[in-house]
Amino acid sequence: MLSFRSVKIAVLMFWLQTTFIIEDTHGQIVCQDLDLAFLIDGSGSICDADRNFDFNRDSTCNNWDFIVKFVYRIIDSLTIGPSNTRVAMAVFSSSSRLLFNLNAYTDKSSLLSAVNANLVYVKGGTTDTTGGLRLLTDQIFTPGNTRPNVGKTTIIITDGRPTDNTTVPAAIDAVHGAQITTLVVGVTDQVDNSTLKLLSSSPQQAGVTYFWATDFSTIDQLREQLRNQTCSLPPLQSTAASPVISIGASTSAAQPNSQTDCNLMDVCLVVDRSGSICDSDRDFVYQRDDTCNNWKSLVAFIRGLVSNFNIGPNNVRVGLVTFSSSSEVGWGLNTYTDKASLLAAIDSLAYVKGGTTDTTGALNLVNTRIFNAGIDRSNAGKLAIIFTDGKPTVPSTVDAAVQAVHASNIKTICVGVTDSIDEQTLKILSSPPQQLGMTYFMAANFSTINVISNSLQQQVCPAGSTTASGPVTCGGALDLVIVLDGSGSICDADPNFNFARDTTCSNWASIINFLNELVGGYQIGPSATRVALVLFSTDARLLWGLNAYTDKTALMYAIGNVRYLKGGTTDMTGALTMVINQVFTSQMARPNVAKMAIIVTDGNPTVPSTVQAAIDGVQAMGVKTLVVGVTNKVDNRTLFQLASPPKAFGITIFMASNYQTIDDEVRLQLLAQGCPGSSTSGAPTPASTASTPATPAPISATTSYACASALDLCFLVDGSGSICDSDPGFNYATDNTCNNWRLIVEFIYRIVQTLAIGPNQIRVAMVTFASEANVLWTLPTYSTASDVLAAVRNMAYSKGGQTDTTGGLDLMRTRIFQTSNRPNVDKTAIIITDGKPTVPGTVQAAVSQVRQAGVRTVAVGVTAQVDELTLKQLSSPPQQLNVTYFMATGFDTLETIRSILTASTCGQL
Repeated sequence: MLSFRSVKIAVLMFWLQTTFIIEDTHGQIVCQDLDLAFLIDGSGSICDADRNFDFNRDSTCNNWDFIVKFVYRIIDSLTIGPSNTRVAMAVFSSSSRLLFNLNAYTDKSSLLSAVNANLVYVKGGTTDTTGGLRLLTDQIFTPGNTRPNVGKTTIIITDGRPTDNTTVPAAIDAVHGAQITTLVVGVTDQVDNSTLKLLSSSPQQAGVTYFWATDFSTIDQLREQLRNQTCSLPPLQSTAASPVISIGASTSAAQPNSQTDCNLMDVCLVVDRSGSICDSDRDFVYQRDDTCNNWKSLVAFIRGLVSNFNIGPNNVRVGLVTFSSSSEVGWGLNTYTDKASLLAAIDSLAYVKGGTTDTTGALNLVNTRIFNAGIDRSNAGKLAIIFTDGKPTVPSTVDAAVQAVHASNIKTICVGVTDSIDEQTLKILSSPPQQLGMTYFMAANFSTINVISNSLQQQVCPAGSTTASGPVTCGGALDLVIVLDGSGSICDADPNFNFARDTTCSNWASIINFLNELVGGYQIGPSATRVALVLFSTDARLLWGLNAYTDKTALMYAIGNVRYLKGGTTDMTGALTMVINQVFTSQMARPNVAKMAIIVTDGNPTVPSTVQAAIDGVQAMGVKTLVVGVTNKVDNRTLFQLASPPKAFGITIFMASNYQTIDDEVRLQLLAQGCPGSSTSGAPTPASTASTPATPAPISATTSYACASALDLCFLVDGSGSICDSDPGFNYATDNTCNNWRLIVEFIYRIVQTLAIGPNQIRVAMVTFASEANVLWTLPTYSTASDVLAAVRNMAYSKGGQTDTTGGLDLMRTRIFQTSNRPNVDKTAIIITDGKPTVPGTVQAAVSQVRQAGVRTVAVGVTAQVDELTLKQLSSPPQQLNVTYFMATGFDTLETIRSILTASTCGQL
């Protein structure tokens, strides 16, 4: 028998699927037959958290303004009318107030005016959620107010837990019993997931019936998701590739999907350099520096865009206009006729004192001094790209100026940076169809402006888009969740970060840019790749689910707006549990579609004991897990634990030495392995050009880990004093072994277990070295696997001493490989060491003689006492990490590199 909850879910899903929704010719959403109420928390915490708010001086606060704008914009996107959507509004704090009812306003203009006039913050107080819920059933959704056979929905916005939790369950049950669907928006970390779930309708799922914003300034990024769920629509924009505006010479209006001639354009860069650009950069002091980080980011972004143009007098020409309190022409279209001189001019762009924002003056210069100045080309498209971070100082004159520009057949694309510029201004400044991701773009701040690079390039010049994101390389169906570490260590390691002054840090910006560049490589859509995001630190939060974004532009904008939290510990288990319970649910995951999780972390889990069960649960659902470790704070054991088989670097495990190099070192490899439908091996990935540390090369997953071909193999093992001196439990006087040595022996034992031992197959010899070198046994000594394994088990640690690496190499060459040589059989040495040679000057000659004898050398370094340069010296070409040399952070993590070491050794036969 079906449970009551199952019936409710079925009814809700049926209602969602059968509500008739259309989009009108103005891009507005028609939620046919919907009665909608907003129930808004007006408690004291809303503005108490706003440091700039003083109730005695001001009846509003920034946080409240964000809520009002959020509500206003949702309503503005709907078609309001007595036969379409009707809206009621209520506020709750210590008591509840009905601001206006469903039948109060029947046209949008009067409704929006009522929102601005009535939605005013009062003194606040406690959080009487129960009172607000009762108001819904008692005053809004009453038989006299509602329409028969019309859907009833309430959007609840709150920033905290109810003051009295005990009465809320009965109140929300009464609301749901009245067939009212509730969608909940939680703001700040003062409201927990359990509260959001309690207040939301079935299926009580993040991104479906409840949503969460890190703070009030980011609430607007939920608007499209919430609006679409309110109307039971998929996202508005087409799931196909983003349409492209026309920048041709025709005088017709811009048409989607028309191609741009990227070899024949006249482009004007219109760059805002008003005071707000650097005033918002807290590290900027004009007296000491004529640049600021924000300006540097903007100039670098413009340079990257222009570098993709085919610059020339008969191809693409670029002019420049800058504006602040006044406007000026930086250079004309025919000033620079080659790319090198143009880029040099862009590089030399200096920030001046700033001032106000004379957008009108800039537009007038575009129309009179850049274009229409006697140097126009009749066959070339004309484009102005406007970069600005604020509203015009005199907005009343902008409309006429931009209309004059458009009348001259100059297309305009506008890039808005920070939330100081509103979407309406960007629409005014852009050409038709005035659509986000087509003719205007939004970046959360200057440090993350690169998140829009690929989308902007695609609109400016789709045929020549070669931005950092590159082309879409993954076109298959995939359900992907990004599991993102937001713990304190991310920004604690950033010397420029001060949480009290700034909610972002350069490390976080690098991660966000990396994720956006990564996502840019996927084809996003309901039938292609869908992306969810889980953010975790002391606890875990699902920022959005798989069905939240089916358009790449909207997805990348949302990623760009993911804010760094206060940090905290590393609740990896909580994040993985959320992947199981809230991401890949039966309602959300698509049948017969690949499931993948990309975990990005910079540290080990705070509670490691619970992680194994959680990752087992994720992988048991058929989810392939790829893990990206950043910095050396995360050890190999953690990476191997989190990754899916074959648990190999370059296949399911990826590492970046720091945040600034994560994109260059990891993205292309990760994208190659993370494409739906690809094998785990994938195509070989180009080696990184980074010098330190080297980028791990991918190891083919198809390589057998059991070596069966003929091979002569010698282990050259460091037995110096440092091996056991670093083991606090070791006492040589009472014990001739130590835990570190035992781990080395176990490591070798497990490698030998995978080898086909035999006189005509693989033979194994053993040499140790400390103050002097010793042969434990030679290649012909043992001819069976059992004999070799028994000999390995009996390897005893000696007194230790210094690190005579040269002696070990010489002894191995003369006593192992020169005396027992088999023709046409490969020779390999695995060198295991935990420190630098005592006499490093003699090592190069010794290792060169070994290689001249035809012996391939593979080096394993343990602990930070052995540097990467030593390992490269000891290893054969290509002297590449995870190919011919390997690194383990400690003896207890040796096991984590065993598979890739064996695969590399066997794969080179």
